Amino acid sequence: MNPANLALRFLLEVTALGALAWWASSLTDSWWRWLAAIAAVLLVAVAWGVFAVPNDPSRGGQGIVKVPGIARLALELLVFGPGAYAFKSVGRPNLAIGFVALVAVHYAWSYERVAWLLKQQTALFNLDGCPRCGRSPRTTWLARRRVVAALVRRLRRTTEHVNLD
Repeated sequence: MNPANLALRFLLEVTALGALAWWASSLTDSWWRWLAAIAAVLLVAVAWGVFAVPNDPSRGGQGIVKVPGIARLALELLVFGPGAYAFKSVGRPNLAIGFVALVAVHYAWSYERVAWLLKQQTALFNLDGCPRCGRSPRTTWLARRRVVAALVRRLRRTTEHVNLD
């Protein structure tokens, strides 16, 4: 990705976090506003960092939870959209419009990444079967079902003798 577009994306991320903190702190006048602002920023920042598409060239690292490209795009829009709404709800509609315009410029500028993300699938949507052993999807599903059924049977046997009275 273009370094200028990466810088724009970073500024959009920080701006969205700031807008959400501003919105959350405007919900009340008590000391809870600080807690609300911190919680809003942490929730969004953790979600942003945890969910990632494997080998995403714009992220510079791997996330903890691998998701398909469409899920990552949805997450990004679920961060930028509420960021724009936050500007509007604190009485700054011009900032909201400008923010949405910059988000549109960012996604237009990174159309290759968007196309790449739309093609990415992970094991969540893997139709090729197990990547480790090469089994078909049906065989993999049946094996998982057998394991779960065995665990349920074992759990039932161990709880039969427990007296809750």
